Amino acid sequence: MQERAWYIRQYKDPLSTLRDYKERIKHAINLSFNKDGPQKFYIVIKVRFFKTDKDGNKTDVTAFFHGGMHTFLRMNQFDESYEASINKIWIAFDAYLKNGSGWMIDRVEKILLNTYKYEPIQISTYIPTPKFIVKKRAVRNIQNKKNKKCFEYSVLAAKYHKEID
Repeated sequence: MQERAWYIRQYKDPLSTLRDYKERIKHAINLSFNKDGPQKFYIVIKVRFFKTDKDGNKTDVTAFFHGGMHTFLRMNQFDESYEASINKIWIAFDAYLKNGSGWMIDRVEKILLNTYKYEPIQISTYIPTPKFIVKKRAVRNIQNKKNKKCFEYSVLAAKYHKEID
């Protein structure tokens, strides 16, 4: 995992911030993509809000808005994933303001980008049962050389087994 942070100055609108930083984020993801191949990424934006009470006292709060995890196998999928991320952030931001009763945006503080090398889970081949478990004669481990359905056959064998011995 790699995390990249951009500290923001002079932005108050999260959407315009994300639009203006799109090329920087794309460049950072492209570096990870060229190094490790297909990527998973998510974007987080940190926004500071304030509220002033009737006595003039100012209260600050910071909120984080996440764009969700996105996977892409080719860099040409970036734009679509980025737009989906922005939409998710906007929905969360809008919900926060509706529930916040009086919070005003002070500034956008930071954009965080987390990237991960995409490593899909793959089916594997037969794994021999350790000898100490075989000695207990309590486990069946099916080996099938025709296809990679050893686990499926093991589950079926456990469910529909006949007593042996």
